[in-house]
Amino acid sequence: MNSVFNEQILADKLSKLNSTQQCIETLSHWCIFHRDKAELVVTTWGKQFHSSEMAQKVPLLYLANDILQNSKRKGNEFVTEFWKVLPSALKEMVEKGDDHGKNVVSRLVNIWEERRVFGSRTQSLKDIMLGEQLPPPLEFGRKRSRSVRIVKRDSRSIKTKLTVGGTAEKIVSAFHLVISEHSTEDEEMNRCKSAVHHVRKMEKDVDMALTKAKDPKRKTLSKELEEEENILKQCIEKLKVVEANRLTLVSQLKEALNEQESELENVRTQIQVAEAQAGEASNMRKHLDDEDYVADSKPLAITSTSNDTSPKAGQTNKKTAAAIAAERRQKLPGCQKLHRFQPPTILFHIQKSLYQIQMF
Repeated sequence: MNSVFNEQILADKLSKLNSTQQCIETLSHWCIFHRDKAELVVTTWGKQFHSSEMAQKVPLLYLANDILQNSKRKGNEFVTEFWKVLPSALKEMVEKGDDHGKNVVSRLVNIWEERRVFGSRTQSLKDIMLGEQLPPPLEFGRKRSRSVRIVKRDSRSIKTKLTVGGTAEKIVSAFHLVISEHSTEDEEMNRCKSAVHHVRKMEKDVDMALTKAKDPKRKTLSKELEEEENILKQCIEKLKVVEANRLTLVSQLKEALNEQESELENVRTQIQVAEAQAGEASNMRKHLDDEDYVADSKPLAITSTSNDTSPKAGQTNKKTAAAIAAERRQKLPGCQKLHRFQPPTILFHIQKSLYQIQMF
């Protein structure tokens, strides 16, 4: 990613922008990479928008939409800044644009309201952004950024107390990554479920349209399916990132579990060895304290045969620490197979729906 940024470079990129997905996503990622310059990015975007021909304004709106939706997971800088300039831009499109431009505005506003890009509101987002009065300032941006700073600060303070690269530090990092993406994950899951439900609901209409040649409904259904297909593809990509993050966390937790089980067995082994030695020490101390006790000076004759390994009368079957440790090692769960991590069920339904769309 190019680290060089200035207003002129951005203006040049905006002037060359077209409506292709690759072009929009490339510039969107570049802008998000420079999110610390969010205010300058949006200000430059606004200047370019108002000075461009009407046809060039549509890809600029698509760019704003892509930046808004893909930057939220990293902070609300762009959400706050675009909220200041989008109302006037959208009003200009509605007042001076053609039907295509007006449809783009309507569709984008509906998407932002459905996905709560600018937060939850009792009043319609369309009424707020296209109304005569100036939109109220966003409140959630400041509060959320503060909570993000607190989380990051706490995470750093915790990590400084852990060994870098150690099991605990890896778990904290993996868990923090999952938690920080949780709100986005919930949003994408709901979005996916909605798209899957919509595709399934369209199956009957598609079947009916396919029974008639040149049915005018075919084009409408095809367009709707294309939109749902794009949504599902986006969901798959984003949920794969979620899956990878959770898989990393599960892997770290399983590794920690195995490590702790091994340490637990070591502790239990040491306890058994210590108990055996404590008992022996107690017996020897009792003999020493008994002034009348005299040990047999003759060594105890021990005879053994190849078939008789049982202790003789008067003898105790004592185990050395090594023998106890060997027995405990045999009980370690190291040979147990880990359960295979199953990906979220929602991915299966999404892929099934995509297959149905492609068959159409």
